[in-house]
Amino acid sequence: PELNTALRKFAPKYRPAAAKLGPVSVLAYLRGTPDNLSIQEIDAKLGPVAIAGQASFGKVQGRLSVNANLKTSEIFLDLFLPPSPRPTTTSRSSTSRNSRGSTARAGNAVSAQRWPNDPIGIAIPTDIDADLKLEMVALTKDKVKLEQPRLHAVLKSGRLAVNSFDAKIFDSKLSAKAAVEPRGKSAAIAAEVTLERLSTRRAVNTLIGQDRVMGPISVSANFTTAGHSERTFVSALNGNAAIHGQAQFLLTKEERNTLGLAAAGSTLLSTFLGNKVSALSKLAPISQLLASLDQAFGRNPAAVSGQFRVVNGVAQTDNLTLRGRGNVATTRATIDLPRWQLVSVTELVDDPQQEPLVTFDASGPLNAPSRTKVGGRLLRYGASKVQQQVTNPIQKLLPGLMGGGSSSQSSGSSQPLQQPLDPDRLLKGIFKNLKP
Repeated sequence: PELNTALRKFAPKYRPAAAKLGPVSVLAYLRGTPDNLSIQEIDAKLGPVAIAGQASFGKVQGRLSVNANLKTSEIFLDLFLPPSPRPTTTSRSSTSRNSRGSTARAGNAVSAQRWPNDPIGIAIPTDIDADLKLEMVALTKDKVKLEQPRLHAVLKSGRLAVNSFDAKIFDSKLSAKAAVEPRGKSAAIAAEVTLERLSTRRAVNTLIGQDRVMGPISVSANFTTAGHSERTFVSALNGNAAIHGQAQFLLTKEERNTLGLAAAGSTLLSTFLGNKVSALSKLAPISQLLASLDQAFGRNPAAVSGQFRVVNGVAQTDNLTLRGRGNVATTRATIDLPRWQLVSVTELVDDPQQEPLVTFDASGPLNAPSRTKVGGRLLRYGASKVQQQVTNPIQKLLPGLMGGGSSSQSSGSSQPLQQPLDPDRLLKGIFKNLKP
């Protein structure tokens, strides 16, 4: 039979993304009696998944006992899960009006859409004891692939315990333990997760398609939650997490050339600006920022560390830190998962005796914060004071950072480019181009 058809006999409302999953076939050797059955040399196909191994079934004091040791081919979860709902579109004008007049309602609507309240229906049998060991070639969902996952799970007296789960993801080792206990129509979940030396370069490139950062990152976390739906599970999430490792931002050749002007110091700048010593002093704030960012986080690995505490689905940190070459970038953030909102403040300090060189505030939806603000002592120099001394060789390098045309496009003009220099816009562009 077709797997989709067979599954609907047990779950009539089941509607996977794949219209057809493929046929079901099973070949195995059975030995024993109905009360003590051994299944050896299993060779099965459940749609696109091949299964091999052995299993045994028996009865102990009136309870069914199951033991299985199985291996599978790669499992593509997207085929078996319900299709993702199409995102709703809203016109730019109505979005703008909503953001100004009904931010709270929009946030609640996004939360309701992102975290459905439909019952998940976690059914754990209480009259079966089981011990399962499972190895998969890979477990894939969308762009994320767990390589060689291995699972050991035990079910006893209605409690499901994942004694171990190990896999490789983005060149790192993922390890986890978890326990699930039913509570009426709800369930309580406790879990511990560790991720050792994740390749941020592979992760960022795979997830968002940008080759902007590299370095190993390790994460450890433990959490608990309870509920009956995605929304209730997220809202009841509590726990702690810690992160440490290294990060180095990767720059394009054009960006490296741009930063090189600043990093080379006053000698190189004077080559472009002639003998205008006053111009050098007035450009110093911008060159200082570019040089600080490049030396601290671009040319050398920077140390990453931080701790998070999660209470009722809201994660907070006040010490997410990036340290490199005497520069320290510290982020304080609140991540509201139920409402899918972010509020963060980042300070870049190059001299602990002075106020931060740059501050960067962001707030809005987690996946796309729309409200940003740049501050710090750099901006106190003023736009007009800096703009007066900017000549074409430097100005050509700014459009890419400020969101305009490329430097190659601007250099083709017969007249020197005189784009007004807005430090606030420039700094936002710098962060935009440096962030992963």
